[in-house]
Amino acid sequence: MTIRFPSPRWFVFGVLWSLAVAVAAEDVPVPDAAVPAAAVPAAASEGQALDLTDALALAFKRNEVSVIARARIDAAVAKRREAYALILPSLTLSGSASSSSVSHDPYGSRSNEATTGEAALSLALFNASAFPLVTAGGKNLEAQQLDSAELQRDLGFRTVTGFLDVLAFEATRTAAIKRKTVAEQVLSDARARVRAGLASNNDATRSELEVANANLTLIQAAQAVATSRLALADLLVQSLDSQPLALPGPAELPQGELPRLIELAYAERADLKSLGMRRDVTALQAKSQALGIVPQIGVRGSYLDRDLNAPNVSEQAPEWRVALTADWTLYDGGGREARVAGFDAQAREASAQILAARRGVVRDLATAQGQLSSAEAGVAQAEVAVRVAGINAREVAAKFKQGLATALDQADATAAQFDAEANLVRAKLANAQAGFALRRLVGWWPLTRFVPKAEAAPKAEASQKSGGQPADPAAH
Repeated sequence: MTIRFPSPRWFVFGVLWSLAVAVAAEDVPVPDAAVPAAAVPAAASEGQALDLTDALALAFKRNEVSVIARARIDAAVAKRREAYALILPSLTLSGSASSSSVSHDPYGSRSNEATTGEAALSLALFNASAFPLVTAGGKNLEAQQLDSAELQRDLGFRTVTGFLDVLAFEATRTAAIKRKTVAEQVLSDARARVRAGLASNNDATRSELEVANANLTLIQAAQAVATSRLALADLLVQSLDSQPLALPGPAELPQGELPRLIELAYAERADLKSLGMRRDVTALQAKSQALGIVPQIGVRGSYLDRDLNAPNVSEQAPEWRVALTADWTLYDGGGREARVAGFDAQAREASAQILAARRGVVRDLATAQGQLSSAEAGVAQAEVAVRVAGINAREVAAKFKQGLATALDQADATAAQFDAEANLVRAKLANAQAGFALRRLVGWWPLTRFVPKAEAAPKAEASQKSGGQPADPAAH
């Protein structure tokens, strides 16, 4: 249906309004907080310790996850602009040229040539199915910002895990070095006692076995250190070589009983918020398809110019045309109903996923609380075990020098002390990991509650920062 109007002024006003909408759509800000910013620390000098804050800054800046997170946000911005295009004007240019031969002309054969050019501008005045898509584009962008932030948060916690693993394995290696040193000293003393006739060869043989065990343990610990450093370097996208790591300070833990932690997680978890927004987007898409049965009303303005060289044809002036258009698709073979049903099914699936995720939060928080309590008790028990094992090792060593204990007793006491020290390292690692796991479950970031902002570059004396000191594995 086409209706001719005498004046195009109202059409010009509509175009100006649409352009204003377009500008507004382009100016909608995209918060940069969706991707955390962090200053890259200056290159550490030889022997300078790398602390956890600098490690996280390196990971956020250099790891490809940051590029992926930003690219996904840019793609969501493009989808939103695509949705706005449904209600903005479109401009079409077209042209044609034709030539025809006329042989029966009394003046001889000749050709008629015609050239036509047209510029048309179309504007949707009312498109009911477009409005839900515009809203869905905004919600999809917000959901992607949350998802991108969650990608970065996951990278942060993986960096924390890798950082603590390196410290733990280096502490185990230090304990293994100590065990080997003591075992070699015991072997030397045992051989001297055998040569003096104060002990049997069995004592020296048992000491040799302890040295071999200590050497194997040291090699395994060194390999674990090398492997964990490679994993951490991969996250930081920077070679660590033998650069020492600074022990992180205690992390702030969310306080409160389980109901309070659950409420906190529901309020701050970005992944839960994103699931809700994704469900809303699907519901809006279903609504858009359902509104496809509503007629679409638009307006079309065009400028037409012709150039004819045929005789007896007067030159025609350019034409301005304005037309109101209507498009009503009553039935499209059932495709519209099928798409609505598909989106409705996806929305129901999303609702079920949200319920499962929220129930999983309750389960995981209850488990994490129990693990944290057990880890704290484990550290206390391991500290007592280290103290007892140290006292026993010193007493056995004194008795061995006096001939009141065998090399076998000495080796067993040394092994027990090593095991106690290694268990303490593992207990402290488990305690730290349990604390960070609890922070992760409530939606906090590794060292902050919210998305970290850009800060000043770390000072050269990184080892002097509060909460961090050069790693001394023996201190574990």
